[in-house]
Amino acid sequence: LLGATPAHAAKGANKGLVMYALTTCPNCKLKAKQLKAKGIPFTEYFIDLDERRSEEMWRKLRKAGYDPKNVGTPTFDAAGTMLPNNPSMETITGAMKKAGKP
Repeated sequence: LLGATPAHAAKGANKGLVMYALTTCPNCKLKAKQLKAKGIPFTEYFIDLDERRSEEMWRKLRKAGYDPKNVGTPTFDAAGTMLPNNPSMETITGAMKKAGKP
């Protein structure tokens, strides 16, 4: 599936952009549209449909120091940098550039 990626470094994380989303999340749908409009490749995982990806997201967030009580969607893994709570496009592209990804 096409999607996005996550702002704290997490070892062993995906090398591209991954978006963890909910099927019922309007902000997730909007962010996917924005990424597609800018031609930014991403992988999208629906954490309400895929328990393994949900566990993966929470594991990465905990490792990066985030409190699960303060995390919303969409959440991104931007080449190993976790970006929860519907980050701005500038935050996402900045994290990707910092990781050496276009």
